[in-house]
Amino acid sequence: MKLVVVVYEAGMDDSVTELLRELELPGWTKLEGAVGFGRKGLRLGTPIWPGTNHVLFAALEDGQVPGFLRALEKLKEGYLRPPALQTFVLPVEASGA
Repeated sequence: MKLVVVVYEAGMDDSVTELLRELELPGWTKLEGAVGFGRKGLRLGTPIWPGTNHVLFAALEDGQVPGFLRALEKLKEGYLRPPALQTFVLPVEASGA
C-alpha cells in the first residue's frame, strides 16, 4: 500500500475534486489553506505573498498509484500555464483500527 500526497495550488481545487470523483478512489483526505515555499515560490495567503495550497492524502493499493499519478499529470497539462502540483509517494501500512 502507498500513501500519495498531493500538494496543489488552491485555485485547482474544483478540477482536482472532479478528478477524484471520476476516479472513484476508495478514500482521501484534504487539508485546505496550507502555506509554504516550493518551486513556484512563496504561498503565504497574504497580500504580499498571495495564494495557498491544499494537501491531499490518498492511501492506495500499489496498482492504483500509477493511474492516479497519470491522471494528475494529465490534469496539470490541461492548463495553459502549468499550475503548482507536486506528488509524493510513500510506503504505508494500514493499522486496521
